Amino acid sequence: MKPLPKMLRRPIPTLLTCALASCLLLTTPSGFAQSTDATLRGLISVGTAPAKDAKVSATNLATGLSRAVQASADGSYSLNGLPPGSYRIDVSAAGKT
Repeated sequence: MKPLPKMLRRPIPTLLTCALASCLLLTTPSGFAQSTDATLRGLISVGTAPAKDAKVSATNLATGLSRAVQASADGSYSLNGLPPGSYRIDVSAAGKT
């Protein structure tokens, strides 16, 4: 069997190298992505019992942006998508604030 000419043997490693480099470049941006939003989670109780249906609000002191949620039956809450900053947290449950 006659070996392939040198000109025909060269493109395969080059194509393989390009394909591998492309795969690496496509997966890299997701590794550097960062999120600037924060999540505030907690548990509210009145005495020793969970404060179900408590209302929790977070207000950004610099911008006035406010987010509010209602606590679940076990008193837990989660405020998502808060931009960086200082916040005032207000809680009302069972007629108390």
